[in-house]
Amino acid sequence: MVTGGGVRYRLYAGLGLTPAEATVVAAFNVLTYVVGLLALVGLVLLFHPSTGTLAGAWLALPGRTVGVALLLTVGAYLLATRLRRRPVRVLRWQFRLPSFRLALGQLGVSTLDWLLSSGALYVLLARLGVPYLDFLGAFLIAQMATQLLPLPGGIGVFEAVVLVLRPHGIAAPAVLAALLLYRVAYYLLPLLAAGALIAVREVVGAHRQGKPLEALLEGVTSFAPHALAFVTFLSGAVLLLTGAVPTDLRRLAWLGDLLPLAAIEVSNFLASVVGAVLLILAWGLERRARLAYRLAQILFSVGIVLALLRSANLLVALLLGIALVILHAAAEEFPRTVSLLDEPLTAGWQLAIATTLGLTFWLGLFVYRHDAYSGQLWWRFALNGDAPRFLRASVGMSIVVLLFALGRVLGHHAPAASTEG
Repeated sequence: MVTGGGVRYRLYAGLGLTPAEATVVAAFNVLTYVVGLLALVGLVLLFHPSTGTLAGAWLALPGRTVGVALLLTVGAYLLATRLRRRPVRVLRWQFRLPSFRLALGQLGVSTLDWLLSSGALYVLLARLGVPYLDFLGAFLIAQMATQLLPLPGGIGVFEAVVLVLRPHGIAAPAVLAALLLYRVAYYLLPLLAAGALIAVREVVGAHRQGKPLEALLEGVTSFAPHALAFVTFLSGAVLLLTGAVPTDLRRLAWLGDLLPLAAIEVSNFLASVVGAVLLILAWGLERRARLAYRLAQILFSVGIVLALLRSANLLVALLLGIALVILHAAAEEFPRTVSLLDEPLTAGWQLAIATTLGLTFWLGLFVYRHDAYSGQLWWRFALNGDAPRFLRASVGMSIVVLLFALGRVLGHHAPAASTEG
């Protein structure tokens, strides 16, 4: 929400739009995005009973009833654009609805966009024998769920819902592999390409306007805390989620020949602890706190070592290494010597952290649902003991959150107690 809005406004401002006009464009885009999504979900729930039953169970309503309600919502919007001529007033703001013709264009463009987006994932799942309508229903309902949680790209939420709604008999690991590849192909690669194009655009624009390169670099680095907060949060989430799923047996066997089992067990536990701390430090980086910057540097370095020791995961280690290099280059953007226990932790950050931790715990329970949970499981140490490692790691990340919450409570009460004394 923070990074996307900033980038959009920077592009819109270059076209001569004011902040108010840029907000209108952004709102129009979101409305277009939602109209097509509601229409398609409504149609799927109305005409495909199996998906409708699964989705409607969440609301304790028949799936077809939910589908009809969504279609009526879209119909009401189209009717309002046809009949409403005066601006709509919401509290202190007022805005005009688009014309009926433009609203139909929104519906058509958005519907096509959703069908193409789902098609990119269906290409990866078609060989598993997934029926298209079952897949489309799960995809669209998962996208609706991502709109309710403020996580970048709905990461974790989208994957969890698709896994839950997958047709019976389709293996979860194969679906998860397709989802990860979809993230890379549909999100990560276009993001990198767009970032490169924006960088080229800024350099060319600065050159044409006669601006020195230093001014351009200053503008880029001023945005660094927001970008680094996102990267740090993502890195913490990756450490947690990769610790909740089974490790490749070949890598584990190779590690078992090199390291004692105790080193692998301790590394797995500490990696999840580091991941949980990075989620919290991402908020500190957003606040430009110097302490959060220093701790993030240390934990990225430690995380690289732990990622290699616990599962020889070169991809995760590379991600942390790149983040560490970027963090080191932006040292001057974190000047505030403040206590993280006294800085305001907004509801958005609380929800993002809690959601990521909850999804990690749910994913582990889902993956190891066939294991018999007992007291002995906690103390079982084996090279292929992924379920016990996940349970112990869950305790570690829970302790991190509890200590942080306790520190904030005591930190806020300590000044008052000393004043009374």
